[in-house]
Amino acid sequence: MAELALNQNPTFMPQQPQDTQYNPTAEEKADIDLVMKSLDSAKEARKKWDKNWDTYERYYDGEQWINKRAEGKAMPVSNVIFQVIQTIVPIMTDAQPGFDVGAKTPQDYDFADMLSTLVHNWWNIRNMNNTIVETIMEQCFYGNGVQKIIWDESLEGGLGDVRVDDLDPRDVWVPKDAIDFNKNCSFVIHRMCKPLGEVRRLFPERADFIFSTGESKEKEKGQLQNFDGNVQLVTPIDKKAKDIPLDTGGGYDSSKVVEFYECWIDDESLENIEQEDKDNPGKMKTIQKKRFPNGKIITVTSNRVLLQSAESPRKDGLKPFVRYPDMIRPKRFYADGVIKQHKDTQEKIKNNVSLLI
Repeated sequence: MAELALNQNPTFMPQQPQDTQYNPTAEEKADIDLVMKSLDSAKEARKKWDKNWDTYERYYDGEQWINKRAEGKAMPVSNVIFQVIQTIVPIMTDAQPGFDVGAKTPQDYDFADMLSTLVHNWWNIRNMNNTIVETIMEQCFYGNGVQKIIWDESLEGGLGDVRVDDLDPRDVWVPKDAIDFNKNCSFVIHRMCKPLGEVRRLFPERADFIFSTGESKEKEKGQLQNFDGNVQLVTPIDKKAKDIPLDTGGGYDSSKVVEFYECWIDDESLENIEQEDKDNPGKMKTIQKKRFPNGKIITVTSNRVLLQSAESPRKDGLKPFVRYPDMIRPKRFYADGVIKQHKDTQEKIKNNVSLLI
């Protein structure tokens, strides 16, 4: 996913793109269909696990009487679920989580000690303590916590640094038979919403076809945020910074948002390569190799506009997601969370207290 480095310029006034019809090529349409079909199959496979996720969150918030009761009937809440989770999280984070770099040989001791210091500084600068707490909370709610780890070239004044984002598990989908992000997982789809102007700047070559797909929560609350600025774009696909023309705007009203899906997917397509035949010097032979050996990254808006389709920037071919399961189910991607295990107990407690009152 493209990342931004923003340089403010209060005098910059963007122009609105022309309303033109998006007509994808056959190859672009194939990419769009691939992402949407993969998303539909992943949503269907997850129905069994996510059907109660919203209920679990309400129980944690103390909203446990979902159905209205007759007038005069007590609706007490003794929130055991909240107490259990708020006991688990401090215990797990009492000793600050983290990792150290160890020396493999005595000669590496000083170098390993220096790397350990850098790691500890990075942990504090990136506020990883808070990120870990958010992930553990989601473990308790949904069974899995999910983090996304990328190299963000906009950090450290353009030098770049590792960025770890805690993701909402409801915005991440995997195949039916996936066990982990690196086991039986041919694709990972991450749903995102960003301001309209930002998406147009991220994908300037598609700016004329990108339109708002909804209103942000800030709009509902009447808290609009505006930004005027000239932008420099840095992507993991194109490592070189480039200036974006000033006609890719669309305004900076943050209430206008674009929903899109970023799909990291394995690609098995082949291409013919001509190379010298070692058995017959001076002669060439044709062999087949994977077109995208590291996989592809395909980004599509919810209204089926292809934003990008390119080889994955990761040289190891892995997908930049990490799963934190709570109560592991063997050979299953989705795990059980704390709330699921305590929900029936919470029901008995609230019903018995209600009868007593």
